[in-house]
Amino acid sequence: MTQDEVSIEAKLLLHILRQPISGFEDSPSKHNFLQLKEVDYEKFVDLVDRNGLAGLVYLRIHKSTFLPAETAEILRSRYRQTALSNLAQLAELLEVLDAFNAHEIDVIPLKGVVDAEKLFGDLGSYPSSDIDLLVPEEQLSTICSMLNGYGYNAIEEIEEADLLFSHYHLIYRKKAACLELHWTLVKRYFNSPKDFWWEGVTKRTYEGREIIELAPEKYLLYLIFRLFDHQFSPLKFWMHLSAFITQSTHLDWDKLFWYADLFGMKRLVVFSLQFAHEQFGTPVPAQLGNTKVWGYSILRNLILEQNFSESSKPHFAMLCFTCLSLPPKILIRCILPRVFASKSEIRLRYGLNSKSKTVYIYMIFNPLLMLLRRK
Repeated sequence: MTQDEVSIEAKLLLHILRQPISGFEDSPSKHNFLQLKEVDYEKFVDLVDRNGLAGLVYLRIHKSTFLPAETAEILRSRYRQTALSNLAQLAELLEVLDAFNAHEIDVIPLKGVVDAEKLFGDLGSYPSSDIDLLVPEEQLSTICSMLNGYGYNAIEEIEEADLLFSHYHLIYRKKAACLELHWTLVKRYFNSPKDFWWEGVTKRTYEGREIIELAPEKYLLYLIFRLFDHQFSPLKFWMHLSAFITQSTHLDWDKLFWYADLFGMKRLVVFSLQFAHEQFGTPVPAQLGNTKVWGYSILRNLILEQNFSESSKPHFAMLCFTCLSLPPKILIRCILPRVFASKSEIRLRYGLNSKSKTVYIYMIFNPLLMLLRRK
């Protein structure tokens, strides 16, 4: 899907996302390139919902009459639902942080409600389905026992051994609350030294508590990897990235690119920054220049299709993203284990339990399933 082939609803959404979050004026001359009479607003709302953007769109249009009143009211309702959900999640997060503090265990809250307030200034801006925490790997056993004492239990649908083997996060639940424990912020494709993410952390006050934050260059690296790991969708991840860059006035770009080189992510980082700048006006460093990375147009079109098309093949797209955005020295290391996956990886990918004998069938047909599977 090329830039010209995206629907009028997608063009409208992109146009709104380029506006300041504080809202924009109804000046006809500013928006007259859009054929608003041709917009199907039911499709527009569906597109907004699929990309998790109701709050961010509402905050941009709520002072104007740019959208029909009925559409604006739907977005307002979604925005309020997100605010209420995030408010409950905030209360749970604070309890969890207090528990870590009581046991003198370091923890770093990632994205979620913390960033909704920090980057967008509004709990209703950014939907968050779970609480992500970076924890010290050597204390995982202690942390898991502690969480059990606070009413959290490991999910039964996925074997913990599979999660540990494949370097995924561990998942704990307590009623409606969901915790994801990370001990590294990259997986499968890249390796990071054990203490890498903890070096250079800073502290700040949040809700009357002292919390730890990643060094900004490392957090940006993590946000870019998260985009890649989720096939560069939904669009709310791009808005998160864009807001973080816009507000991080002291980013050391040379350090970021040095880290990217260290992990073999330089091409991925450069492409992501260029795409964010082109689509959302995100500020990028001058040293990027105007030269696009090789295969930029192909990658851009794939991302547009991932976010705006109702029918996509995510596993096939991921193969394309991997081939086009990673250097050859890392490519083979990434592709082969994904195509000829381990039993743990297969069980995680297809939702199989540890006793299922069908895992061997899935291992045989996995290369074909990756091309055809739509979920």
